[in-house]
Amino acid sequence: MELSFTLTGKLRGTKRPDGSYGCFGLYMGTRDRKRHFCPLKARLDSDGIDIELPGVHLFHKKVPEAFWGDCPGFTDHRIGDWMRRCGDRAEHGRPWPEPPKYIGELDDSGERVTLRVRAERVNEGHLSVSR
Repeated sequence: MELSFTLTGKLRGTKRPDGSYGCFGLYMGTRDRKRHFCPLKARLDSDGIDIELPGVHLFHKKVPEAFWGDCPGFTDHRIGDWMRRCGDRAEHGRPWPEPPKYIGELDDSGERVTLRVRAERVNEGHLSVSR
């Protein structure tokens, strides 16, 4: 079964001495985590999750304990690299004035649970194609 929800680009970490910032990620918020991910908690804790970004091969991540607490999202250098290629990440990793929003789809029908990020961006209630 596939479930859709909004993912928001976020920045974790503080400014580094070289002027760059921490790790970029995708976050769904506690409401969507409870609604879509909590019913799959045992499976996600044991098997992890596959994350599929447009134009990027699928990659596997362990679901961090913080995901079930106050940090309902996933960070990874591949997410930051993908955001930069899409034009959704400022130079030197600086945060953007308005975080990008994407459509996420959770698919639990395969061997592992997969989070697919669609190429469309959500902008002020409308969809647009990300570069």
